[in-house]
Amino acid sequence: MKNLILYISLTLLANCLIAQEFIGVAASHKLITPAVKTTSSACPNGNEQTVSDNETFEKELVELINLERASVGAPPVKLVNELTYSSRFHSKDMADQDYFSHNSASGCTTFDRISAFYTYLSAGENIASGFSNPETVHQGFINSPPHYSTMINASYNEVGVGYSYNTQASGQTRWVENFGSRQGI
Repeated sequence: MKNLILYISLTLLANCLIAQEFIGVAASHKLITPAVKTTSSACPNGNEQTVSDNETFEKELVELINLERASVGAPPVKLVNELTYSSRFHSKDMADQDYFSHNSASGCTTFDRISAFYTYLSAGENIASGFSNPETVHQGFINSPPHYSTMINASYNEVGVGYSYNTQASGQTRWVENFGSRQGI
């Protein structure tokens, strides 16, 4: 039987935070759980269609992801609504509730949230806070080996990106990249 693993990494780069989590198959694991605040929403039901704070930023980040994937011979990922809604839901929740974590304080995990919107074979998530534009957050993910690994993982063929901005939140911005693959796609 294959061992499923959950991997979380939290990195501070130039006063901006990035974190990465994925589920997949491997022989070993590492688990680091960042602290979260105690006020957050419950898990989504999958019907939420959170509006972006900047759809242009989200699309630019997908273009940067695909340029990087092409540079290492990985196929492009296709932007899909299901992962976009999952990413936007989480970026907005983090910005509105002023926390930074893959899991909400209510106990909703990355994979609870993603699976509410998207039926996956494999899935991964990168999150970031404090980056002002797609280029800087993308460079932050590139500079972090675990995040970069998620971004260029050739087993992922779909992506969604969420961006939220809240002047009252620490770091003000929240970025979420949800990667996935589904049966038959």
